[in-house]
Amino acid sequence: MIRKIFISLSIILLLSFASCGSGSSKEAKEVLQKILQLVGIPQEIVVNLCQDSNRDGICNLNDPTVKVTVNKKDSFQKIWQKLEALVDGKFLLETEDPTLPILLEIKNNKSSYFREKFTIPFNGFTNHEQNQTKELSILQAMVDAGYLQTEDIKKVKEMENQEKFYANLLEDFEINLKTLTENNISIQNAVLANIKEIAEELKDEGIANRIPEEINDCNGNESCLNSILEPISQEVQIDKNETQEIKNSETEKTKKLLAGKTFYIPYNEDEIATVEKVTFNNKATSVEWQQIYGQDDFGVDSVSIDGSTVLTIGEDNKIEYHKILSINDSYIEIEEAEDNSRLYYNFEDAKKVLNVQDFTKEMLQNKVVYDYAFVEEDGTKGYGKTTFQSEISAIRHEIAISPEGEIVEDETYNINIELKNGQIKFNMGDGYGIWILNNQDSNAWYITMKSDEIIDKTLYFLKPTDFPNEL
Repeated sequence: MIRKIFISLSIILLLSFASCGSGSSKEAKEVLQKILQLVGIPQEIVVNLCQDSNRDGICNLNDPTVKVTVNKKDSFQKIWQKLEALVDGKFLLETEDPTLPILLEIKNNKSSYFREKFTIPFNGFTNHEQNQTKELSILQAMVDAGYLQTEDIKKVKEMENQEKFYANLLEDFEINLKTLTENNISIQNAVLANIKEIAEELKDEGIANRIPEEINDCNGNESCLNSILEPISQEVQIDKNETQEIKNSETEKTKKLLAGKTFYIPYNEDEIATVEKVTFNNKATSVEWQQIYGQDDFGVDSVSIDGSTVLTIGEDNKIEYHKILSINDSYIEIEEAEDNSRLYYNFEDAKKVLNVQDFTKEMLQNKVVYDYAFVEEDGTKGYGKTTFQSEISAIRHEIAISPEGEIVEDETYNINIELKNGQIKFNMGDGYGIWILNNQDSNAWYITMKSDEIIDKTLYFLKPTDFPNEL
């Protein structure tokens, strides 16, 4: 009890500090307050609750989340009441747009069947809806998805022993998630299939009338309740044939999602920010990949699709598994062996993730930059000089000269270059080189240079006088 009070007091202090100075400016839009009420879902397994502002099915950092509002003038008792309200499974939603979809993220670490995080989607409040409270339950998710009607669950809301009914329903839901995900169906799609399958079975079993009436007739008798709920569980739990049908449907959806499409994958390889372009053939049986930014490799892999899992076999016979986790507005989230990755629909979105800068034609035309400061045996100081021609795509010169302009080593390199996707690529005879602009200021360019297997970090000064005195 002392520990509980101690934690609650810490929360109160945290919320009090968060409220200071935050309400002085008026918002352009009216902020509305709504209540979200958990029904049949224990609060301790809820890990997040948000509005899906970009409708991608995921609680992102920018999505509005529910919170407890604490005002500076709130008394200790008032703050305590607000915190105690959460124990009742109620959440305050402050929003400018209550019509946005609502996402409930759940992770039941004590489940005997499914302990991964999953998200149950709900509709937002409709414009004409006067209710200030929305129920968040598995049954309501079925109504919001259109598989049940509001009238179908009216008697359930009024019946006795709701807790046992909902506990069974949650357990059946987790059993089905385990069955589906073990058969290569993504968690996101397993939840949607689960909502549909259970709703249809409950409707056939009489959720609108028979089930609540028979549960009421038990008058709380445990044996009687079990005799009703156990057969229902057997019906709503997805069997082998249903799983195969869902899996076949999932496989076709995945093929349709990928076939004939091109995606862009950002990642860092050997300290080089890289974007890989992948293009699936029209039957999604093979994929061509090419590093178009940062690196310069390519290849073709064969593809096999099983549910939400994409299996690729490279030219070296290396097998890799890629499981689709979610489908969003700008990318597809993929789970891989070492880490998750994202398949972006366009190149620019993928490149933004890498947080790199671009070389531009205007930056390079007739530009002279200086690098590799050195000292000769006789003490003469020098540096490299690189000159870009006006058309840029032509050549690059390098001459070793001293700060006084004296030629130290009469050595010139003429190299063809290409400005592509904000990077400089050049041919080195038996290989290639690449310049990546990591950063720039008024004095220098901060460059990563890759040539074959060599990676070098270099400063290119814009003036020879900007070199440090001690070479």
